[in-house]
Amino acid sequence: MADRPDLVLWALWSRNRNEEIEGVYSHDTALSLYDLSDLNPAKLHMTVPTDFRRNSDIPGILILHYADLPESDVQSAQGFRFTRPLRTILDLIEAGTVERTFIRQAVRQAFDRGLITRKQIRNTQMSGPARKIVQDVLRQVE
Repeated sequence: MADRPDLVLWALWSRNRNEEIEGVYSHDTALSLYDLSDLNPAKLHMTVPTDFRRNSDIPGILILHYADLPESDVQSAQGFRFTRPLRTILDLIEAGTVERTFIRQAVRQAFDRGLITRKQIRNTQMSGPARKIVQDVLRQVE
Protein backbone atom coordinates (compact mmCIF):
# COMPACT_ATOMS: atom_id res chain seq x y z
CA MET A 1 0.00 0.00 0.00
CA ALA A 2 1.40 3.37 -1.00
CA ASP A 3 2.06 6.07 1.59
CA ARG A 4 -1.03 8.31 1.71
CA PRO A 5 -0.62 11.32 4.03
CA ASP A 6 -3.79 12.81 2.53
CA LEU A 7 -5.78 9.93 4.01
CA VAL A 8 -4.31 10.58 7.45
CA LEU A 9 -5.24 14.25 7.15
CA TRP A 10 -8.89 13.61 6.32
CA ALA A 11 -9.12 10.85 8.92
CA LEU A 12 -8.03 13.43 11.49
CA TRP A 13 -10.77 15.74 10.19
CA SER A 14 -13.30 13.08 11.23
CA ARG A 15 -12.33 13.18 14.92
CA ASN A 16 -15.08 13.54 17.49
CA ARG A 17 -15.05 15.70 20.62
CA ASN A 18 -12.95 13.06 22.39
CA GLU A 19 -10.36 13.30 19.59
CA GLU A 20 -11.23 9.78 18.35
CA ILE A 21 -11.10 9.23 14.60
CA GLU A 22 -14.56 8.19 13.45
CA GLY A 23 -14.13 8.08 9.67
CA VAL A 24 -13.39 4.81 7.88
CA TYR A 25 -12.38 4.92 4.22
CA SER A 26 -14.80 2.83 2.22
CA HIS A 27 -16.42 2.28 -1.15
CA ASP A 28 -14.29 3.51 -4.10
CA THR A 29 -11.43 4.66 -1.85
CA ALA A 30 -11.07 1.35 -0.01
CA LEU A 31 -11.20 -0.51 -3.32
CA SER A 32 -8.30 1.59 -4.61
CA LEU A 33 -6.32 1.02 -1.37
CA TYR A 34 -6.45 -2.72 -2.06
CA ASP A 35 -5.62 -2.06 -5.72
CA LEU A 36 -8.70 -4.00 -6.76
CA SER A 37 -10.02 -3.21 -10.25
CA ASP A 38 -9.08 -0.39 -12.57
CA LEU A 39 -11.37 2.08 -10.80
CA ASN A 40 -9.66 5.41 -10.17
CA PRO A 41 -11.81 7.48 -7.79
CA ALA A 42 -11.67 11.27 -8.01
CA LYS A 43 -12.97 11.78 -4.46
CA LEU A 44 -12.39 10.14 -1.10
CA HIS A 45 -15.23 8.01 0.23
CA MET A 46 -15.50 7.79 4.00
CA THR A 47 -18.09 6.04 6.15
CA VAL A 48 -18.89 7.77 9.42
CA PRO A 49 -21.22 6.72 12.25
CA THR A 50 -24.90 7.50 11.81
CA ASP A 51 -24.71 10.05 14.62
CA PHE A 52 -21.68 11.86 13.10
CA ARG A 53 -22.15 15.62 13.08
CA ARG A 54 -19.98 18.50 11.90
CA ASN A 55 -20.46 22.21 12.52
CA SER A 56 -18.47 23.01 9.39
CA ASP A 57 -19.00 22.22 5.73
CA ILE A 58 -17.89 18.83 4.46
CA PRO A 59 -14.73 19.30 2.38
CA GLY A 60 -15.35 18.88 -1.34
CA ILE A 61 -12.82 16.04 -1.61
CA LEU A 62 -14.93 13.85 0.72
CA ILE A 63 -18.08 11.88 0.03
CA LEU A 64 -19.58 10.75 3.33
CA HIS A 65 -21.58 7.57 3.82
CA TYR A 66 -23.38 7.00 7.12
CA ALA A 67 -23.35 3.57 8.78
CA ASP A 68 -22.39 2.03 12.10
CA LEU A 69 -19.68 -0.38 10.99
CA PRO A 70 -18.80 -3.41 13.11
CA GLU A 71 -15.10 -3.52 14.00
CA SER A 72 -14.88 -6.87 12.18
CA ASP A 73 -15.45 -4.98 8.89
CA VAL A 74 -12.62 -2.50 9.51
CA GLN A 75 -8.83 -2.62 9.53
CA SER A 76 -6.10 -0.04 10.17
CA ALA A 77 -2.85 0.90 8.48
CA GLN A 78 -0.61 3.95 8.28
CA GLY A 79 -2.75 6.07 10.62
CA PHE A 80 -6.16 5.56 9.04
CA ARG A 81 -8.91 2.94 8.96
CA PHE A 82 -10.63 1.36 5.97
CA THR A 83 -13.20 -1.33 5.28
CA ARG A 84 -12.12 -4.91 4.61
CA PRO A 85 -12.33 -6.16 1.00
CA LEU A 86 -15.64 -8.02 1.16
CA ARG A 87 -17.38 -5.19 3.01
CA THR A 88 -15.95 -2.75 0.45
CA ILE A 89 -17.32 -4.75 -2.47
CA LEU A 90 -20.74 -5.20 -0.84
CA ASP A 91 -20.96 -1.47 -0.07
CA LEU A 92 -20.25 -0.69 -3.72
CA ILE A 93 -22.86 -3.16 -4.95
CA GLU A 94 -25.48 -1.73 -2.59
CA ALA A 95 -24.61 1.88 -3.50
CA GLY A 96 -25.00 1.13 -7.22
CA THR A 97 -22.59 3.94 -8.13
CA VAL A 98 -19.85 1.86 -9.77
CA GLU A 99 -20.11 -0.01 -13.06
CA ARG A 100 -20.60 -3.76 -12.63
CA THR A 101 -17.46 -4.34 -14.70
CA PHE A 102 -15.36 -2.86 -11.89
CA ILE A 103 -17.28 -4.86 -9.27
CA ARG A 104 -16.71 -8.13 -11.11
CA GLN A 105 -13.05 -7.29 -11.62
CA ALA A 106 -12.67 -6.47 -7.90
CA VAL A 107 -14.32 -9.73 -6.79
CA ARG A 108 -12.14 -11.78 -9.11
CA GLN A 109 -8.92 -10.03 -8.05
CA ALA A 110 -9.79 -10.17 -4.34
CA PHE A 111 -10.51 -13.90 -4.61
CA ASP A 112 -7.37 -14.59 -6.68
CA ARG A 113 -5.22 -12.73 -4.13
CA GLY A 114 -6.83 -14.44 -1.14
CA LEU A 115 -8.40 -11.24 0.19
CA ILE A 116 -11.82 -12.90 0.21
CA THR A 117 -12.64 -16.59 0.54
CA ARG A 118 -15.60 -18.77 -0.32
CA LYS A 119 -16.13 -19.48 3.39
CA GLN A 120 -16.20 -15.77 4.16
CA ILE A 121 -18.75 -15.24 1.38
CA ARG A 122 -20.92 -18.11 2.66
CA ASN A 123 -20.84 -16.72 6.21
CA THR A 124 -21.55 -13.09 5.32
CA GLN A 125 -25.03 -11.68 5.31
CA MET A 126 -25.72 -9.86 2.05
CA SER A 127 -28.64 -8.90 -0.13
CA GLY A 128 -29.86 -11.26 -2.83
CA PRO A 129 -28.51 -9.11 -5.69
CA ALA A 130 -25.10 -8.79 -4.02
CA ARG A 131 -24.87 -12.55 -3.40
CA LYS A 132 -25.79 -13.24 -7.04
CA ILE A 133 -23.08 -10.92 -8.39
CA VAL A 134 -20.39 -12.35 -6.11
CA GLN A 135 -21.36 -15.97 -6.78
CA ASP A 136 -21.59 -15.42 -10.55
CA VAL A 137 -18.02 -14.13 -10.60
CA LEU A 138 -16.75 -16.98 -8.42
CA ARG A 139 -18.40 -19.56 -10.69
CA GLN A 140 -16.34 -18.14 -13.56
CA VAL A 141 -13.06 -18.62 -11.69
CA GLU A 142 -13.67 -22.29 -10.89
